[in-house]
Amino acid sequence: MLDAPLELCDVRKIVDPDDPRVTIGAVSEDGVRYLDHAQIAKLWPSVVDLAIERATIAVRHSSDLLRDGPPVSLQHRDVILVDDGAVSLSEIRAAARSLQARDPRTLVLALPVADPSIVDRLRIDFDRIVCLESEPILGSVGSRYRDFAPVSDAEVAALLQDAHRAHPEPARGI
Repeated sequence: MLDAPLELCDVRKIVDPDDPRVTIGAVSEDGVRYLDHAQIAKLWPSVVDLAIERATIAVRHSSDLLRDGPPVSLQHRDVILVDDGAVSLSEIRAAARSLQARDPRTLVLALPVADPSIVDRLRIDFDRIVCLESEPILGSVGSRYRDFAPVSDAEVAALLQDAHRAHPEPARGI
């Protein structure tokens, strides 16, 4: 048990509107983006703008539903970003950039499973990466779990509220 505040870092993939299987980047709730310029170069600028706008609206709507107050201050704190796994860069890199802008003392990435090539490429974004299982992943991260059932927004909101009650503090925002 860490006995530390729990905070949300909401990020959404930016996908090609004509082919949602193609990720062209990601955007965080505070508007920080990571863009895959190789993928973007294949699309019309108006298509890219539409994709960014859709993802930005979705992530802001989601974080408004999940968050019951301003973000917890991360300034001068040791921060651990936890994700269910990594087979691509976009979402984790957008999250890292968003969190870095909040001035943590250290930023650690914790993953149960990740493709080793992704872990290597993410090293520049984090002070440390802890990955329990690093081997090539074919397909999705979900294929590595016995149960990868989605967690509802209501469950996430309840967990965040419980965590904030357990660790009340004045939030200073992003």
